[in-house]
Amino acid sequence: MSGSGAIEGFARNLAFLVAIDDYAAGVPKLHSPVADAKALAQCLSDEHGFETELVLDGAATLAGLRTFFGDLPTRVGSDDRVLFYFAGHGTATPGSAGPTDYILPHDAERESNTNYLPTGAAGWWRNIRERLRRPCRSKPTSACRRVRCSPAHRFSRFRFTSKPVRGA
Repeated sequence: MSGSGAIEGFARNLAFLVAIDDYAAGVPKLHSPVADAKALAQCLSDEHGFETELVLDGAATLAGLRTFFGDLPTRVGSDDRVLFYFAGHGTATPGSAGPTDYILPHDAERESNTNYLPTGAAGWWRNIRERLRRPCRSKPTSACRRVRCSPAHRFSRFRFTSKPVRGA
């Protein structure tokens, strides 16, 4: 983690950023997630006082992400502000109770969802939320609040959507 300077009312400002450019098992490669996550982490640290932690490419396997998310509730305090950022492939599958959203880890297979990481149903976000005194969201969201960064922190592109993105 890097950065300092808590915002009033919060003990710490924590940003956990996961980004995957290079997929290992036939999932198409992306070109900007890792660079964008690094630039955002630098901006959050330098200009907004966040402590940041990056999980990139090969460290973001299914096993690695399960360990990472499993450990987060012990690292987050009830008075912390938490930002989670993911850049990489994701998908949703239909179900009787509505769609199930997935993050595709580094080792996801193109033709099988066995290595996909469910978001809400897996409980990792719920476990973090339960640790927070003032949670603002009940699940990960694709809604974006503008974070202003100086021109020194350039991002190649951002696309925020609540619908699956195909062919990107």
